[in-house]
Amino acid sequence: MKQEVFRNINFYEELPLIDILEDSCFYPASGYDLSPIPLLAHRGINSFVFCDYSISQFELIEELKFKAFTNYELSFQKPVSESEFKFDKAKLKPHYSIQLNWGQYEQILHNSKPHSYWTIWETKPNNENSESHFISILFIGGEGLATLQALYCNNKITPKALAII
Repeated sequence: MKQEVFRNINFYEELPLIDILEDSCFYPASGYDLSPIPLLAHRGINSFVFCDYSISQFELIEELKFKAFTNYELSFQKPVSESEFKFDKAKLKPHYSIQLNWGQYEQILHNSKPHSYWTIWETKPNNENSESHFISILFIGGEGLATLQALYCNNKITPKALAII
């Protein structure tokens, strides 16, 4: 994601979804594991999309408040409504080539309220001549493959990195 988008973001602006997704790291079933950030932020990836349907929005916000990214401070946060993603909800059901118990899958999805939360973190410059650096974290409370299809495939974007830890 472009640094100028992070620097100039406004709470009331539309979610810059394409900027968030391009050159991002996608991490399905991430839980609270934010370890890809320090591993990839120095390799040109500064946008991270984490996805896990087992974490509530309240748990996520509390966890982010207490996560200490070395040299990073929270500079922006925003709950993201479903309408801001602009995708067809019918495409959210993943297509597997193996038999699954859809009743159990749909029960899990029914019990977990979909939610999304976007944060931007800023690092302070090391000296007077260096600029701040920003990273974006978009967390989606959803199923991994369905989220990949709805966000990346629907927008014809490939994540720069895929975290499977």
